[in-house]
This record gives sequence, C-alpha cells and structure tokens, in this order.
Amino acid sequence: PAPYEPDGEITDSLLELFKNDSFEVYRETVRNGDEGREVERVQRRLHQLNYLYSADGAFGTLTENALKYFQRKNNLDQTGVADEETQQVLFSPDAIESEEYVFPYKLVVDLSDISVGACVMSLRHEFMANLVVGYKEFMAQTNCNVIITDGGNMEPEKQVTNVENYIAQNVDGILCQCISVETMKDTLKHAMDAGIPVGIYPYDTSVGATTYFGYNEYDWGYSLGENAADWINSKLDGSAKILNVITTLEEAAVQRSQGWQDAIKALCDESKLEWVTVEATSSEDAMATTESALQANPDVDMVLVYNDEMGIGAYQAIVQSGLDTTNMYLGSCDGTDTVLDYVQEDTVYRCTVGNDRFVSEIGFYWVENMVKIALGMDYDDPFPITTIAITKDNVDDYRSREPEYVISQDLIDFVNNM
Repeated sequence: PAPYEPDGEITDSLLELFKNDSFEVYRETVRNGDEGREVERVQRRLHQLNYLYSADGAFGTLTENALKYFQRKNNLDQTGVADEETQQVLFSPDAIESEEYVFPYKLVVDLSDISVGACVMSLRHEFMANLVVGYKEFMAQTNCNVIITDGGNMEPEKQVTNVENYIAQNVDGILCQCISVETMKDTLKHAMDAGIPVGIYPYDTSVGATTYFGYNEYDWGYSLGENAADWINSKLDGSAKILNVITTLEEAAVQRSQGWQDAIKALCDESKLEWVTVEATSSEDAMATTESALQANPDVDMVLVYNDEMGIGAYQAIVQSGLDTTNMYLGSCDGTDTVLDYVQEDTVYRCTVGNDRFVSEIGFYWVENMVKIALGMDYDDPFPITTIAITKDNVDDYRSREPEYVISQDLIDFVNNM
C-alpha cells in the first residue's frame, strides 16, 4: 500500500487513495494486549468518532470496550477485536459516530430484547433517585430497556397511570415502589393477570406480587430504636421526651414507627418516657410540623422521623429553633447522602439507618432479579436486604466503601446459551 501517516482523519487526500485502490484500510488484526502503531491507528479513529478519549498505542480493556460499543452501534458482532471486517467499517466514511463518549463502555450481556417498567415513588426523594442510578447502571451493562417513571409529588394515581402504561406496552416485568399499596393493588393484579411478573415495595403480601423488596420495615425501625435507646440511657440519664414524625398514609411508616417505639420501650424505663406524635408527608411539611411541635414542646430531647427526606425538614426546624442541641438526638431511616453528611459532621443528626448495600446497588440487583424472573430463571423472593444503624462512630467506614455492580454469572451463562 501507499505510504500514509495514520492520524484518524478522513481527508480529501485519503479519500483519493481509497478511490485509486492504492490504500489498504486493513493491515492486521489487533486485540487486547497488543501494542504499537496499528493499535494507535485504530484508537485514533475511535477517538475521532467519540468512542475513546485518547490514543496511546496500548490495546487494553478501555479500547476493547470502546470497540465493542462501536461494533454494536454499527451492527457488527461485539467481539472487541479489530479484525478486517471491523476495520473496513471503522475507517469508512459511513461509520456511525457515538453521540457522546461512553467511558468505559460496559456491555456485559445483551438483554436488549427485555423491557422492565420501573416506577419509583418520587424522583424528588434522594433514596429513589439513587435507585435509578442502579437501574441506569444495569442498562449500561446489559442494554436492557428499563422504562423509568415516578409518582410526581408522591401521587398514587400517577403511579396507577404509569403501571397501566407498562401493561399497554407489554413489558416483561414491572418494579414498583408503591406510594399506596391499597391504591395500586388492582392495577398490579391486572398486570399479573396479563402475565407480567411484578416486584413491589413495601413488603405487603396482600398484593400477591411475584417478588418483594425484601427488608422488614419493623426491623428497620427497631434498629433506629436500639440506637436511640442507647443515647437515652447514656446521654439523657434514661429519661426522654420523644417527638415522632411519621405519616399514617404509608404502612411502611407505621411499621417503622412501631419498631422504634418497641425497641425504646424494651431497652429503657418506660415510666421515664414521654411521647409526642405528629404527621407529615414531605420534607417541607416535616419542617413546618416539627417547628410547631418544638414551639409547643421546647423540652423535646429526641426527634425520630420515618425517612431521611422528612428528617431533613425536621433538621432544618431544629437548627432554626435556637434550642440547645448538645444532647438532642435526631434520627431517621434511609441512609441518604445528605443525611450521612449531617451525621459525619457531628450535628444533631445522630443516626440514620441505611442498607448494608448502597441504594444504587439495590436498584441494580433488584432489576437484575426481575430480569431473571422474566427469563424463567431462579430468583430471590423476597429480594434480600439488611440494614445498619449509621452514626458518627461508623459513618467513615460506611462511606469509604465502593459500590459494586456485577452481573451474575448465571444470568450471563443463561443468556449466552439461549
């Protein structure tokens, strides 16, 4: 072939060489582990097409993954090997560009034929937003079509509409974090009657769902109560006035509240406890409700809140109250990043009960579990989750972990052998 300095650019002079058949696009096959000029030539072209950030002449995992992504976008077998067929397309003027850098491209197994409807309570809720991070990570590794919707501002009827749309789309599975199980019950049963497996949160077996988001709300609350009881006995001489901030609209809130009350009563002298309970349904509502409760009860020692979203509102009310918070205790459930910041900073926010996995990991593995159901594989029911009380003493270790998103080998083998 004619001498030509590879630079990854398609120029008029290069096209002229093509026309004259004096330039060979393909020279040799390169793959993971190779190094040299031919590798760099392939990398430069991938870079030009927005599949790779840079070219260094070393064919590693990033180059292999970028090439797989190029192959998928250009309807080639995803081998990750720059063979003759791939290079003919790669250096063609018709090569399809990537819309953006995908770094690194993560496709592990192709589930593009599977669609899962995933309806969360509200994307305004940090916990649910983090679940979606996991859903999207699963999509990146599998090309599964996860259709994500939310319930707006905690609107059950909007969730009903979302699930009805999933049924109309004939998705392969539905995941739903129900704002109100009672409101959703008929629609979810309709989905199952249509042959669509359903996974729900909270753990409410009255629906007869295929699988459940499997932690026990009562145990979650009990874990918070154990930590709160320790604070009462060690910091408050066993005596406390406790403000409960909950919503009776959600069964999960009722169960959590019952859990922490039972734990505190079991571990403290009940005769030295005084309880005040108020209702709230959002962070703003919790802020206003807590503010009023503290004005009426300035001697409150402890505030326990159903979830972190409402806990943040309660925190703001406590800070603005001007009360002495030296020995005051605020605790809630969910383990969200915002509240973990407060705990780490040693504020009045003493504890949040979180999952032993990152919330995003739960989202990743829960949608994987639904895919297994859709494919007729063995699956977890309920989907297993355990919790941990996170305080100033262990928050650094908790946050130093890295999330792990690993497609299970049994799913990979099952799909590849289909």
